[in-house]
Amino acid sequence: MELLISLGINQTIAYQFIIFLITYIFLYFLVFNPYYKAYGMRMENTVGSHEANERVLEEANEIQTEFESKTREMNSEYKKIYSEARTKALEEYDGITKKARDEAKAVLESAQATIKSEFEKAETELSSQTTQVSLQIKTKILNS
Repeated sequence: MELLISLGINQTIAYQFIIFLITYIFLYFLVFNPYYKAYGMRMENTVGSHEANERVLEEANEIQTEFESKTREMNSEYKKIYSEARTKALEEYDGITKKARDEAKAVLESAQATIKSEFEKAETELSSQTTQVSLQIKTKILNS
């Protein structure tokens, strides 16, 4: 007993313990319990949000892979259409250039034929006139 008295513990310890218990119960219901409930709700929301975020990320990845596959399909379809159109355009180009070459060749042949006929006509005219000119030169030379 002397040890307890030397430590300062006396008959008021029972009153102090009862006051401590009442204070603890008061604090438990007014502070600790609402804090633990709020903490639990926060953890539940955080974990729930984390799981929701993971689901959203998975959905985003699925949408991205779907988008990429559709993009590849559209790209291959675009290439196919482009190559078909290019082939058709090249065929049309070849046809048009062949037709233009044929027309140019026909015009050239026609022009060459016209030139040849004009040349022959001019040559016959000159050959008929050469005899007359040579006679005139001869007469002038002899008369002088």
